[in-house]
Amino acid sequence: MHTALLRSGKHAVTDEKISQRAYLLWLKKGRPKGYESEILREAKLELENEFAAKSRRRRFFQKARDSFGGFCLGQN
Repeated sequence: MHTALLRSGKHAVTDEKISQRAYLLWLKKGRPKGYESEILREAKLELENEFAAKSRRRRFFQKARDSFGGFCLGQN
């Protein structure tokens, strides 16, 4: 299964990461038969949500750094 995925450096959501997450979910769910596609979708959604949350945090801190010239406001 090849998909167009979110990519941004080392935090990219790749097919390999989806497969690894899906395998762990499959084990956690007791190795059910016939639910492979559902587990793959669940793994992809989890990873995309994690990626989006990390991206939002990076943007927030970048904006704060740009607005205040850094985090050490006491220094001139």
